[in-house]
Amino acid sequence: GTIAGITNNGTVNLSSSVSIISFNNAIAASNLQITALTVPTFTTLTATTAGNTVNYSAAGAQTMQSTTYNNLILSGSGTKTLGGAITTTGALTLNNNTSLAMSTNLLTVAGNLINSGSGTITGTTGGVTIAGGNTQSIAGFTTTGAVVVNKTGNTATFAGNVNGASLTMTSGILNLGLGLTHTFTADWAMNGGTLYGSSSKLKIAFSAT
Repeated sequence: GTIAGITNNGTVNLSSSVSIISFNNAIAASNLQITALTVPTFTTLTATTAGNTVNYSAAGAQTMQSTTYNNLILSGSGTKTLGGAITTTGALTLNNNTSLAMSTNLLTVAGNLINSGSGTITGTTGGVTIAGGNTQSIAGFTTTGAVVVNKTGNTATFAGNVNGASLTMTSGILNLGLGLTHTFTADWAMNGGTLYGSSSKLKIAFSAT
């Protein structure tokens, strides 16, 4: 069936596939657990309130709703795939050895990207944008798309090996982290911002501008 609308001021567990016109994680304590393998169809999913959490926690593969999240957790097991472009303004955390597949969609992270297990973070042409004004720790990932650093303040630090096509610095500070190797198969454009190499290696296949 179809549910007209839900305002969540606590914890809601969606364990079956339904159609929901609107769902709002309205307060910081709001916690949406999605345990259904076939994720409910949301016309609008609002999860931007600071502190709120959405957790895709099924024991198996799930496709995530395209929207802006504050805290986003991937748990249970299997691969969680972006169903469209996704932005996270809080922490994006992979637990329980889950994997994140970005597919052809853009992932924008304005908070920490944390991989607490042995899962992978991979994507194709969509790419990854590191944004926002927070101090960030960015787990390793692989994309065949562009990696863009477009921050309004503070420093993003790589915590794992990053592989991509092009690397573009637009604004903000990027620290390459400790003892890592980052490989890019296309160009590096230094249009703004600051890059700190620390003890890591940056491999660029084409030109640097």
